[in-house]
Amino acid sequence: MKVSSIRTWTLLCVVLILFSACSSNKLDHSFKLTSKYSLNGEFEILVKLPSHYYETDKDYPVFYMTDADWFFGIATDMAYGMEMGNVDFILVGIGYGDKVACREKRLKDLGSDLNADGIPAYTLYQSFLKEELFPAIEKRFRASSENRTYCGWSLGALFANHMLYEQRDLFDNYILGGTRFPLDWAKHMKNSVKQPTNDRPISLYVGLPEKDATREQYIAMIKSLKDEDFGDIFLHWEIYAGQGHDFESAADVITKGMEYTFATKQLTPTLMYRVQRNGLDTALQHYEAWKALRPEITDFSPHNLHDFSNYLDADDKAKFITWFDKKYPPKTVTFQLSSPSVPEGSTVYITGSHPALGFWNPAAAPMTLSGEQWTKSMSCMLGTHLEYKFTLGSWQSEALDKDGNSLPNFLLDVEKDTSISIVIPGWKSIDN
Repeated sequence: MKVSSIRTWTLLCVVLILFSACSSNKLDHSFKLTSKYSLNGEFEILVKLPSHYYETDKDYPVFYMTDADWFFGIATDMAYGMEMGNVDFILVGIGYGDKVACREKRLKDLGSDLNADGIPAYTLYQSFLKEELFPAIEKRFRASSENRTYCGWSLGALFANHMLYEQRDLFDNYILGGTRFPLDWAKHMKNSVKQPTNDRPISLYVGLPEKDATREQYIAMIKSLKDEDFGDIFLHWEIYAGQGHDFESAADVITKGMEYTFATKQLTPTLMYRVQRNGLDTALQHYEAWKALRPEITDFSPHNLHDFSNYLDADDKAKFITWFDKKYPPKTVTFQLSSPSVPEGSTVYITGSHPALGFWNPAAAPMTLSGEQWTKSMSCMLGTHLEYKFTLGSWQSEALDKDGNSLPNFLLDVEKDTSISIVIPGWKSIDN
């Protein structure tokens, strides 16, 4: 390679590195925060903004994590990966600026040491979050106050036990790993006041290293958490096979926890738990509250709710169907088809993705000829997504467009009573 070419490539690499550094710095707004609540006195707050932050004017969810001195890099990489799936959030790491010193400092701030007034550190840390860190972040950035995530590993997760008990609505989502939940919450929290439950559900992901405890111990811990009934929790927990209390497990907690937090949760487990605890009527009241308070947390479509009923006993299912039919009365869809080329004596059929359309059986749902139009009416649930086609009774005689090609599936999302008019130029059995 010529010397001039080498110089050109070297210069280009330097420019790219400088551009990358500038771009990164533009999104890095880390700062120090002095705290009257910290037993250490000061935190280093690491911040990563979404890549397109300056191209928008919207508010972003905020992902807060402890132990940023160790794990902020892992979380940053995962946040970039989430952006590729169109999930954007502000990442905030709480640290001390020293990977070694942070070990002792975190023990003071997240543990049970008392300050001069006899207040435990874990209570002070909650005040730091609520009264100092949240305002600092929300003043500096377009940060949502209604979509906060907390991520804590090991001691950071044990500290979260106190938040769940005392002030669980400080955050909307929790990611905890390498933790132990008390089997006797009343005894463990004897010096704390339990927050009254409310209707706003939370998302909770728990990652547990296999080598930290037995499966039976973990099951007992999760049971004690659910039995404490902090409110409605969309919970997912898993045991990391072959892993111990180490950085590998911490990295898994961050990555898997992010994925769960920003994904649509399953409705049925949480709603069934509320049925078992308080009965169907109360559960449905909670469902209506969730839908209003956190519409993003699960799939609130009538179809998904109807699927939940399959897990009810016979009496509750009958009660549910009565309620459901009143809440979501079926909608009527009428198809009206005109075609100048239907052979005399033939019948037009509609087929598609619904039982009333034969589930793609090409000869199961005949239409009725009235004058020059073929008609078919059906009832279906609000929100039903329909795909359908037309035939003369077989796939060898399906409908064609004006150029003699098979027509793609027709699509319809049912939101109201609907009448659809369709013109079919030709049929496969005639033109082919």
